[in-house]
Amino acid sequence: VFSSVARRRGCAGAVPRAARPLSTGASPTRDGPVGGTSTQLDPNTTRAILSDSIGGAADAHKTQMQGWNEFGFLVNDVELEGSVLVLPRSYLLWSPKTFDDVTVDSLKLVALIEPSIEILLIGTGEVSRPPKPEMVEYFRQHGIVVEQMNTSSSLSTFNILNEEDRRVAAALLHPSADWDDDE
Repeated sequence: VFSSVARRRGCAGAVPRAARPLSTGASPTRDGPVGGTSTQLDPNTTRAILSDSIGGAADAHKTQMQGWNEFGFLVNDVELEGSVLVLPRSYLLWSPKTFDDVTVDSLKLVALIEPSIEILLIGTGEVSRPPKPEMVEYFRQHGIVVEQMNTSSSLSTFNILNEEDRRVAAALLHPSADWDDDE
């Protein structure tokens, strides 16, 4: 279910919580990050990437969504290529690439997490779409509220709720899910 490539970014300084395209003064490429060394994972291997911050002090190591660019997301100074599933203190690469790929099966992991997640935000790309009824019902049965909005809004909402210590998860399709291949 989870796949793609993760790269360690050499970033410093505070980044605003609001969702926005990355603006670091230089452009990252698929060959390596800006200002850091690249650790490439085998893209042919399906992997789950967990941050090394599981556990720890109450405020330490919270997941912070820092933005996105044309390739993926920046989460806790790590550039993740493609879609992501972010949790209060960890994050995973997530395989869906289009809204049609977002299914109950692609998100069942969220219902298994302890302590339980109370809000699941689904970022649907550049365009906001209504939630699928079967998904809302499945998560309602597990005590989880599903909210769907465009990815930028989901990213910002996740940061705010996570900062408030809410048990929140965000499944974020990359905004390119709505881009035409011809562009």
